[in-house]
This record gives sequence, C-alpha cells and structure tokens, in this order.
Amino acid sequence: MKRVSGQVLKMTTRDFLLRLLAGVTVFNLFTIGLASWTIQQQYALHHEQAETGTQNLVLALQSELQGQIRANEMALFAVQDELYRQRAGGRVNATALNAYIEQVRARAQGIDAIRITDAHGTLLYGTDVKLAARISLADRPHFIRLRDHADAGLVISKPQISRANNKAVIVLALRLARGDGSFNGMVFAAIPLTHLTGIFSGLDIGEHGMVAMRDDELAMVARFPESPLRDLVAGSKNVSPELERKVRAGQTSGTYRTDASADHIERTLSFRKVGNRPIYLIVGFAGADYLAAARMEAKKITALVAIFALVTLILSGMAYRSWLQQRRLNQSLLESETRLNELFENMSSGVAVYRASDDGQDFFFTGFNRAAERFDKVRREDLLGKNVAEVFPGIDELGLLDVFRRVWQTGVTERYPLSFYHDGRISGWRDNFVYKLPGGEIVAIYDDVTERKKAEQALRQSESLFRAITDTSPLAIYMSSGLEQRAEYINPTFIRLFGYTIDEVPTVAHWWPRAYPDEAYRRQVAEEWQRRVSQAIETHSQIEPVEVVVTCKDGSRKNISWGFISIGEQNWAFGLDLTERKQAEQAVQISMKRLNEAQRIGKIGNWELDLMSGRLHWSDEIFRLFGIDPDQFAASYEAFLQAIHPDDREKVNHAYTDSLETRQPYEITHRLLMADGSIKWVHERCETIFDGQGKALRSIGTIQDVTERKLAEEALRRSNADLERFAYSVSHDMRQPLRAVSGHLQLLQRSLKDKLDDEERENMDFALDGARRMDSMIVSLLDYSRVGRKTESKKWLASQAPLDEALGFLAPLIADTQAEVRLGGEWPQVFASRDELTRLFQNLIGNAIKFCETGHPALVEINSSVHDDTWRVSVRDHGIGINPQQIDRLFQFFSRLQSRARFEGTGMGLALCRRIVEHHDGRIWVESEGEGKGSTFVFEMPLGQGTGKD
Repeated sequence: MKRVSGQVLKMTTRDFLLRLLAGVTVFNLFTIGLASWTIQQQYALHHEQAETGTQNLVLALQSELQGQIRANEMALFAVQDELYRQRAGGRVNATALNAYIEQVRARAQGIDAIRITDAHGTLLYGTDVKLAARISLADRPHFIRLRDHADAGLVISKPQISRANNKAVIVLALRLARGDGSFNGMVFAAIPLTHLTGIFSGLDIGEHGMVAMRDDELAMVARFPESPLRDLVAGSKNVSPELERKVRAGQTSGTYRTDASADHIERTLSFRKVGNRPIYLIVGFAGADYLAAARMEAKKITALVAIFALVTLILSGMAYRSWLQQRRLNQSLLESETRLNELFENMSSGVAVYRASDDGQDFFFTGFNRAAERFDKVRREDLLGKNVAEVFPGIDELGLLDVFRRVWQTGVTERYPLSFYHDGRISGWRDNFVYKLPGGEIVAIYDDVTERKKAEQALRQSESLFRAITDTSPLAIYMSSGLEQRAEYINPTFIRLFGYTIDEVPTVAHWWPRAYPDEAYRRQVAEEWQRRVSQAIETHSQIEPVEVVVTCKDGSRKNISWGFISIGEQNWAFGLDLTERKQAEQAVQISMKRLNEAQRIGKIGNWELDLMSGRLHWSDEIFRLFGIDPDQFAASYEAFLQAIHPDDREKVNHAYTDSLETRQPYEITHRLLMADGSIKWVHERCETIFDGQGKALRSIGTIQDVTERKLAEEALRRSNADLERFAYSVSHDMRQPLRAVSGHLQLLQRSLKDKLDDEERENMDFALDGARRMDSMIVSLLDYSRVGRKTESKKWLASQAPLDEALGFLAPLIADTQAEVRLGGEWPQVFASRDELTRLFQNLIGNAIKFCETGHPALVEINSSVHDDTWRVSVRDHGIGINPQQIDRLFQFFSRLQSRARFEGTGMGLALCRRIVEHHDGRIWVESEGEGKGSTFVFEMPLGQGTGKD
C-alpha cells in the first residue's frame, strides 16, 4: 500500500491534467475530423446531384425549344409558300392570305403574330397589320441581315418591342426572294418573351433557381424568375465570368458553379447551345435550395459532436476530481504513519504557526510546512520570525488578521470563508481554518482551491454553452428521466415544430396520443420505438433513427426522424424535420414522370454512360424505341451495340470512339434491327464530359425515332427518280413521230412547190417551222432530264477546261458577231461533271452574245473567284438587259421574255443552267438594273464533293 500511495503522490496535478486533457483532446479531434469528413461528403453528393439535375433539365429544355423553333420555322415556310403561290397566280389576295396566316399562327405553339413585309420593310400582311399605319421594320437588325445575306436562312432576333402591338418579343424571320433570288421582304413570327418565361416556369428549379436564355453575344433574352435588377432584364449583357470564358473557348455546353451573378446567389448551372442557333440556355439550382438538407444534416452532426465533447469534458472533470480525492486520501494515510512532525510537514493543506506579540495585536511565524511553502511560493527560512503582515501584506485587507486576533483572545476555533487573496507576489483562492493551541500559538490550516474554483467556473461555462447549443439547435430535443420518463427539458425548436410546451407533454405518455392520434399508427410506432429505445438504454448507445409522421398541435403533419441516446438516468430524444426534404423528393419524382411522358410523346429518349464503372442508364423511352425489356437488358455499352443493326454497328462505334479522342460531340443516324425483323431508323446525339486532366468521365446523349422521316425521304427520292425517267421517256418517244411529221411536210413542200399559191406556201412554212421548234423543245427537255443521269460523272478537273471547250463550240458565233470575251480571276480545281459545266458555260456565254442590240458587238466579261471553299463565276454582258419585274420567270421551263421574231430560242437554256448548278449543290441568279442596261448571271457551287442532290 505504501508503494502504491507513493506512486500516486509522485504524479503531480499538472502531469495528470496534461495526460487527461491530451487523451480527451485527441479523442474529440478524431470525432470532429470524422464529422467534418461526413459533412464534406454530404455537400459533395448534393453538388453532384445538382450538376446532374441541371444538365438533364437544360438538355430537355434544349430539345423542347429546338422542336418549337423547327415547328415555327415550318409555319413560316408554309406562309412563304402560300405567298409565292398567290404571287405566281398574278396577284395576292390580302384577305385570303391574312386568313391563311391566322390559321397557321393558331396551330403554331407560342407564336403571337406572323407578319410579312415588302422589300422596303413596310408591314403588308399578317396578324394585326394595318396598311394605313405604314409601319416600317427596315431598321431592324434581322431585316437588314436578311436583306444583305441571301443565305442567312432562319434569323432569330434579339429581344425587342413589337411596333404592331407593343409586346416584348423575339422574332424568327425568313427571307422572301424574287425568282432571281433578289430580296423581296421577309416573313416573320413574333414570339412573346412571356411565352419563353412560361416554358421556364414549368421547370422544377427550386425557390432560388433560375432559367435563362441568352443570345450569341450572351445578352439576356428571357429569364425566370423575372428580376427587377437592371443586370437581369432582357438585353442585359451582364454575365458570369465562368460562362463567358467557356463560351469564348468554343464550348457549346457545360456545367459550372458561381456566386458572381447579379443577384449574388450561389448556384450550380448548366448551359447548352441550341443546335446552330444563336441561343444559349442556362439552368441553375441555388445552393440555398439543394444544400438545405446537407446543411441541416451538418447542423445535426455539429450539435451531436458538441454534446459528445461536452459529455467527455464532464466525465474528464469527474475523473480529475476523483483522482484528487484519491491523492488526498493517500496523503492522509501516509501522514498517519509518520510522526507528528512528519504529519505537519507533509499535510496536503498548508499549515502556518504564529505566536502573538503586542498583546495579540500582531503575529509572527514560528512554523511553516512544505504545503504552505508550495502554496505561497516562499521558503520557511525566509519567513520564520517575521511578522505575518510583512510576508503577506494583503492579510489585513482580506480580514484574516482580525480572525487571528479573535481566536487568540477567545480560544474559539473559526473557519474563515472561501476568499481570494492577492498581493504583489501571489494570488489565489484560500479556504482557512484557524484554531488556538494550548501553548498559545495560533495555527492556520488552509488549502489552495484555485484549481477547483477554475474547474467550477469552467463547469458553469460548459453548462451555459450546453444550454445555448440546445436552445438554438435545429433539432427538436426532449430530455426525460426516471421510470415515468418525466420531461426535464424541451428546447425552443421542439415547441416551434410541434406547438406543445413542457406543461402539455410533461411525460412521454402524454406525448404519444397527441403526436400520433391514430391508434393503429400509434401502436405501430410505439412498438418499433420501444424496441429500439430498450436496446439503447441497455447498451447505453444511441438508436438508429426512426422516421415517423407527427401530428402537431395545429393539426399539421410533419415528417420527423427521431434519434435517441441514454446518458446515465437521462434519456435524450432528438427530432429532425424532414418535411421539406420529403416534399422535394416528391417534386423530383413528379418532374421525372413529366420528363418521361414528354420523351414518350416526342419519341426521344436520353441515356448516360458512366465511363468509370461502365454502367449504362437508359430512360424508359429508349427501352420502348429499342423494343427491349429493361429487366433483360445488360446495362453496358457492348449490350447497346448488340441492339444496333449489324451493318451499322461499326459506324456507330467509330463515331463514338472518335468523339472520345477529339472531345467533340457527335450526331449520327443509324438503323435498329427489331426482334420481329423490322427496321427502325434513329437519330443519335452524344456528348462526353471530361475532368480537368482530360479524362473522360461520362457520356450523355439522346436518341430520337426518325423512321417516319426516313420513309418520307425515301418515297420522295423514288418519286423524283420516276418523274425523271418519265420525262426522259416521253421526250425521247415524242421525237420519232415528230420527225415523221417534219419529214413528210418537207416532202410535200418539195413535191407541191410549183402547185401552191402564196398563202398555201406560207401555211406550209408555218407548219415546218412549228415542227422544228417542237423538236428543239423536245431536245431541250431531253437535255434537262439527262443532267445527273446520262452525263459524264463528277471528278476533279481544272475549272477553266470546260470553259475553253465551250468557247471552242461558240467560236463561229463569236466570229460572226465580232463579239469580245474577256476572262479574269482565279480558276481552281473543282469536283464536277465536265460536259455539264461545258453546257452551262455554252448557254450563259451564248445568251450574252445573242441578246445584244443589232449593230453593237457583244462584250462578255467572265470572272471567277474562290471564297470559303465556294467557287463563284459571273458572266456579265452589256446587252438588252432584263426588266426586274420579269426576273422571277427567267429560270422557268420554256420561259421567254423576248419575241421569237426578235430572238430565236426555246426558253429552256436558263432552266437547264439552273438544273446543272443545283446538281452540283449550287445556286444561280441574275442581276440587272433594267432593260438596255445589261445583265450579270452569277452561279456558285462548292469546290469539294457535295451531296449530289438532283
């Protein structure tokens, strides 16, 4: 026992405290680190879910918007065709055209108005158009672009205020052209910005989320929700640096996080460009929305860690106090085994012995033990014989010197209350016991309780911190104790969530019927709760959380996750409100159902391939398109290839692998071989997401059923081929009887030459001339039908070679008319049919020579140039010119602008020219300032291999 006591006494209070605090600190730091890691994982998971959600929404929104643009473009084409049809008939019936426009507009989704302008920008026809108002759109940028660029296609404007009805709109516009391709106005559809925000409002983006549309300059087009901030209105070019950097880098889609938006809300956003349109769509989820659950969980974990740390501190304090008590007990046992002097020297309390002087008014030291030396930081040899006030100048102010005097005078022992002593040398809390020895000495026994006072103060602070944590905790806390589980504490969150005070639920038994009024449900919850709580009490651990539906005081119902922990005789129940999270989960499920239904209607599905795990996910619509049972589909890329038509597998696989190497999206149309042997055509789009090191992470894409479109294209191709064969056969077969008629007429003319009078000879000449002209027209029709079928195949050749050949054929005509032909420009290598180009040059140059005023030799200027892989040739003459009002008829079959008496010809030459140019994927037009001012015929065609369309 002596050996054990000695070891305990050798360890100082400081050593024990350091070891105890070190152990508690390491354990708490480990717990805090584990909690921090858990919270970070939760945040990372919610960020990833937000990225996936925005990517899916912006992809679906892109698909919907592309569909609407295509539908609206088709509506404009329909109005354009109707206008051309009426103009071809000689006049435009404004009433009928406006009625037709209104029918098209009523069927089109989102279009507020369809209108038509003339070449000067004045509104002529369409919704709410009043001719008397003479509204002009000539200064609109989309009108100017269509006017100056014949190949502009569908033009989408920036946001603007309609001059017809003052609505905020964007405009989809097509160019109107005359027969020669010159500008003749535009037809356009006005789409209200409210229609776009209406589409955006249907997306589930959370309370602080946003959906926006920006143009190719990243200016705002439309946004939901609308904002009064100037930087978020239509036309604003304020944009986050992340988005601007990605778009300037050429990215057409991507995901990023930013808090640099005008409304200063941190969001995760995904953007995507709408095909080749000057439109970017942005969908953003606010961190305040999708991180709410994670933050709630973080608060819960933080509260639990704080409670755990508090518990460890309390237990550490109890251990420390127990150790001190044990140490003092060992000290007493040791002193009891020694002599009285040793007892004096080794008392744990300080002992000072004083002798009175000046009749008990002053006292000086006669004894001082080691404990007193330690407490007061003074050696006994330095104070023995000195007055007490000399060593401890603060004793009189403390009041202890008066106690010494009373005890010396009365002999009655006194205990001086716990007090704080301080002077210029020492300070600390002292607990003094003063008594008088039979020999007259005064003995003061005292303890330094400074450390105990600090521990008590720390305990009070810990209790205050604990109460502050529980009072402000987002968790509902119910603390009970005893067999009746009587409530000792419920925090403000509990009262706010459920509406009950501690007086209304004084015990757990009062809580059950209030929280779960339905008896069957209450019995079910109680059985599960009691089972888990009993196990927690037995093992002094916390239970696995239980999710229940609690009925509040006001009748509302909340989804609550209850946790439980037993600490000694106290039972703690913690409730986390899951109501908003449950509602969000239900909203996500509804959104997914809507997306699946939209995909089913549009026959378009989406897929995602995780390149890290090889896992392939298909939407429900893709399973329907492929005719595959989801339960029998091995979700992998290899299984996907097996569903493709065998002849197309290599092509699809090659397109995908190339996209991984180039990091570029791809599109491909291929076939599916269905289980019943039928063929289905689908159009696939794919884009792969890479990390910062260029490693492919996952591929996402869409697949759309285009079988009906493919069948329609094939039917149209067969119809065109049948028409060509029919034209060739008819024209070829018609020449035989026509030759017979012409031959017999010539025989009759020669045999009856001397028998016919002047009138009969004139009639005979008319008949022969008509037969010859008919034969020329049939020959022209044969030439037209041979283009692309009976002509020389396309190959690479010098573009000037067919020109030289045509000039050789025209040499007699050039010599007879004394015409001058000038060549200029760059003559490149082209992929074309040699004999077709020869015929093209022969017709254009021959016309330029032929259509000149008599007595004025023709001057023909031929110029060639190359720009952006396009070959452009112009043939300019200074002849009779063309009336601009007649240009629309110029390239039609058998169309003549001059009388046969003045100029010979069948009227098929320019129609044949147009046929040849279109066979080379090009276009041809004419420019003329009017009659007598000459003409310039221009054609363009690609240098390389085109589609070869007929």
